Amino acid sequence: MTVREMVCQMLMLDFTFWNDENGNKCGVESLNDYVRDAIIRNKFGGVILFDACLRDAKKAYKLVRELHEAATSKDAINQIPLLMAIDQEGGRMVRLKDGVSMPGNLALGAIGSEAITRRTAGILAGEVASLGFNLNFAPVLDINNNPNNPVIGTRSFSSDAMMVAKHGKAYIEGLHQNNVLCCVKHFPGHGDTSVDSHTGLPSIDKTFEEISEFELIPYKENLKDADMVMTAHILYPNIEKETYTSISTKQKITLPATLSKTIITGILRKKLKYDGVVITDALSMRAISNHFKLLDTTRLAINAGVDILLMPFKINSKRDINELEWYITQVCEMIYRGEIDLCQVEKAVKRILKLKNKIFVKREGHAKAINFVGAPSHRNFEFEVAKKAITLLKNDRVLPLKQDKSILIFVSNDVEKIEIENAISKLQENSNYKYQIVVYGAISNKEIKAYILKADYVIFTIGETIKSNIEENSDLYKRILSADFIIKETHRQYKKVIAISCWLPDNVAILQETDCILCCYEEKENKANFDGRNHTIVPNLMAAFTKIIDNSPFTGKLPTTIYKLDDSYNYTDEVLYNIGFSADK
Repeated sequence: MTVREMVCQMLMLDFTFWNDENGNKCGVESLNDYVRDAIIRNKFGGVILFDACLRDAKKAYKLVRELHEAATSKDAINQIPLLMAIDQEGGRMVRLKDGVSMPGNLALGAIGSEAITRRTAGILAGEVASLGFNLNFAPVLDINNNPNNPVIGTRSFSSDAMMVAKHGKAYIEGLHQNNVLCCVKHFPGHGDTSVDSHTGLPSIDKTFEEISEFELIPYKENLKDADMVMTAHILYPNIEKETYTSISTKQKITLPATLSKTIITGILRKKLKYDGVVITDALSMRAISNHFKLLDTTRLAINAGVDILLMPFKINSKRDINELEWYITQVCEMIYRGEIDLCQVEKAVKRILKLKNKIFVKREGHAKAINFVGAPSHRNFEFEVAKKAITLLKNDRVLPLKQDKSILIFVSNDVEKIEIENAISKLQENSNYKYQIVVYGAISNKEIKAYILKADYVIFTIGETIKSNIEENSDLYKRILSADFIIKETHRQYKKVIAISCWLPDNVAILQETDCILCCYEEKENKANFDGRNHTIVPNLMAAFTKIIDNSPFTGKLPTTIYKLDDSYNYTDEVLYNIGFSADK
């Protein structure tokens, strides 16, 4: 292979959007000539697609097929297959909108069954494989050990390292059983951060010894089965000492893990003995693009030991295609000048080609693929799994509810309202309750009081992440005050109140005055089309409400430790609920 061909194999690009004649960015549903020609001419190593062009399974099937055909056409430089990638983790991180979302990793941790995790991953893999994807950027091996983390949260299986490792292994097995490659992420660990690397540059002040005893455990247990490892855009100043002057702040910063030879080659490759493919997290994320010049990012990443550069920049127009040509030429020039190690490039491409020998593109017929995505059996399994995850943390003589009573349900947004309505429609035949649903953020305390007056039981949902240093007068602060008022007013009227935590269970720290607390671990709108109608599927909240009404046992156990909040809404070191807790004995 020529140097240019090798460089192109090291690129995974995003062709999700394209600017129309008026400059408006639209989701791509069919391959245009500019992108097709770029793939044929350059033969990139891989493509990743996002939900803007995956809203309809029929169109997604056609687009993915067109991409594969362009890569392997007789006019292409060679016929090496594409790595066709998707982020289909489950829960709130799903791209294929017609498919199942499943209840998410933290819910799987609450169930505690590796067999269920394996089957969940298998269904997710089977659906994307039927459309032609061969790589899923999953599972997440980050540990959910920081309640202020803005980006991992329910994407993690647990706050326990070995639980994450075991469920990660089961998840990988589920992908492999359905001919989909896995990518474990985000090495060496994104769980203990309070900054989202999509928008900022997180830093973790831990030594190698400290991460080796915690963050690295899930990787140590799973690297032998990992097809690919994705890096994290996180600073580790106690591990990496080389610095770079930020192009935005003009301050010196240490190199993040993605660009760190100490971490990628020194730790991942040498200490952990991993010789598979390493891919960056998206290089267009602000953690990188705000601080590093594009060509410097490329040079540092490749020399650090990275094999694939994910989305070095967005490609949304003919102008971007031209800039891509310039970029490829510049990277080749850096190799010729010795600024990028040619030996490292050759090693990277050998790893990529070795991985591609494992690719199995499932070429299902169109009708079979479309019927498989979001199949009724998958939906049924999804809902049953969501019910198994529901965890009861408190029950002060509330459940089971008395029959023939009126139930007032306060929800925090319209998505939750739709989901409760879905649950009620399922329960209607076997339920004697009268229901009323109200979005509490849109009404006054006086109105809340009047609604409670007419109800026998009050249920309210909270989907907020309660982070330290909440600003007064923020929307979050106002919703917390509304929730507090609901609790106090319900008790003032001598009635019982049930709270449902819809996302990270850490928010139950503000719910201790309620009479009953449930955790469902997820809240995510996912538009789906099956049995001829459009549906909004958020199985977790629907499952939680169903469990309240049908009076079945609560089998979920808390997958993460929850800490108390002080009066300023800052998390303390005092444990409120230990991992593994359940009030349903």
